[in-house]
Amino acid sequence: MSIWHEKTGLITGGGNTKLQPGWSSFTVGDQRALAHRAGDTHPNFLPQGTLFHVPSAAALSLKPKASLELTYGPETCRVTVEPQDDHTLAYEVQSTCRSGLPVAAHLTILPRLDKPLATGTGRSLKLGADRLELGPAELGGLVRHAGFVLRVPAAASLHWPVLPHNPYRADGRADPQEGRIEIRIPLSAGKPERVVLEIETPAK
Repeated sequence: MSIWHEKTGLITGGGNTKLQPGWSSFTVGDQRALAHRAGDTHPNFLPQGTLFHVPSAAALSLKPKASLELTYGPETCRVTVEPQDDHTLAYEVQSTCRSGLPVAAHLTILPRLDKPLATGTGRSLKLGADRLELGPAELGGLVRHAGFVLRVPAAASLHWPVLPHNPYRADGRADPQEGRIEIRIPLSAGKPERVVLEIETPAK
């Protein structure tokens, strides 16, 4: 799912990639079952375990709200978006969660390496080559970056850099500027999770 605003440009999305389930809108199963190994010039693009990260079916609805329903193996997942005003968007994710497999929604944020990233706990972080793994307590339900604020569920975590498999290099390696900031949201049956995106406006 891609989100764009005229003030900031593209905020989330920007396509998908092989060997990187963290770039998918949802994953069902063990996300670690598919990953690129550094230096591997003949990767296996099939999960080594139970993982569904590519939908087999999709259905778009515009009423009563704009939503996209996606089928991942045994689960049905849904994204619903609702603009609140010119600067605020509500983004809701949910899943049937009936298989017993772990289900997660993913938001992939385009990084601005020259801009700091702030969390709900007051930390200010620089995006570079070093990995960042922020659990729910460290993330504090909020991400501020490059002119926008994301208010995320209390259970959400942040992961950087989530790198793609680059098909134009023999070993598939990617540099941090090609990666995404992944917001990972675990889902449970019958419980929609809500994200609110706010574009920051200059104080008057």
